[in-house]
Amino acid sequence: MVFEKVASVLFANRLKVLSQYENYPELIQERQLKILIQSAKNTEWGRKYGYSDIKSYRSFAENVPIQDYEDIKSYVERMMHGETNLIWPEKIQWFAQSSGTTNDKSKFIPVGKTSLQQCHYRGPTDIVATYLNNVINSKLFSGKGLILGGSRNHAKRFI
Repeated sequence: MVFEKVASVLFANRLKVLSQYENYPELIQERQLKILIQSAKNTEWGRKYGYSDIKSYRSFAENVPIQDYEDIKSYVERMMHGETNLIWPEKIQWFAQSSGTTNDKSKFIPVGKTSLQQCHYRGPTDIVATYLNNVINSKLFSGKGLILGGSRNHAKRFI
């Protein structure tokens, strides 16, 4: 129980950020869109769809058509062969394999270091922070637990 209290203090700053998601969702989504557009504006994809000129969600929606996996598949295949700066500026080394609703048996989802840090690692941390904040007498770290994860056999590393 002591560890849970220490962890709650350590997570306090993150909880402030999480509360902003609840209180200002549209502002945060707009800010995140601008960050993503700015990051990808000099990629092949970003130049194709005029990311340098996109300043709002409305201009994004007007310039970038809705697409499905088949529309980006050629970019993914090129990334799997080592090409860079296609749809994201960093080198993509990992591809999550997903069965799905496409014409292929599987589709490959590009996973970069940024994605790992900002989504895959931060998500579970946010869950623990929220749980400890909401469950006063938590025994999360002092009892038994069950964690279910995905298979590493489906992750592909290239390059």
